[in-house]
Amino acid sequence: MKNSIKNIYEELNNTLNSFLFMDKYRLSKTAFIRNRTLNFPTLILYLLNLRKHSNQVELDQFFKEVNNEKEASQVITKSAFFQARKQLSFAAFIQLNEQIIISLVYPPP
Repeated sequence: MKNSIKNIYEELNNTLNSFLFMDKYRLSKTAFIRNRTLNFPTLILYLLNLRKHSNQVELDQFFKEVNNEKEASQVITKSAFFQARKQLSFAAFIQLNEQIIISLVYPPP
């Protein structure tokens, strides 16, 4: 039986919130250690979001949805986003993709 979307989502959520995953794919040992609005899992979720507009508009809309607000406001600047993005290894997305494929092809018994 194939893994359900809910199970795959839970696995990915656990992975994104795992310190080991963050430690492996951050480019600096001091990156993402402070409690910030744009933390490691939030940055990855934003980057996985299908973006169509300018970065600032997309950031505002993303945080509007995440924070369940009625109107978009500037929570994160595009400069803060680019600085955070520089601290993230592209290999994190390869790992997440492989995890999804393995969950779909080889579900647990």
